[in-house]
Amino acid sequence: MNILVVEDEPELASALVRGLEEEQFCVQLCGDGRAALQKSEVGNFDLILLDVMLPDLNGFEVVEQLRLRSGETLVLMLTARDSL
Repeated sequence: MNILVVEDEPELASALVRGLEEEQFCVQLCGDGRAALQKSEVGNFDLILLDVMLPDLNGFEVVEQLRLRSGETLVLMLTARDSL
């Protein structure tokens, strides 16, 4: 399974990538919304783990753009927010 992790906090990103790779997943990492959209165009990802609060484009904007393109990739959004 190919997974794109989109997380701008280095420690959390590293922990996510390490844990997923230990479970034998193929993982790529990027740290902002624009990079996520660029990688999603050229990569064949089964899942995108997407932080909500990102530099440039936030996670909601990234999902909106992904859905306009194809709508096929599964997205799991991660957030540290404590309210809507």
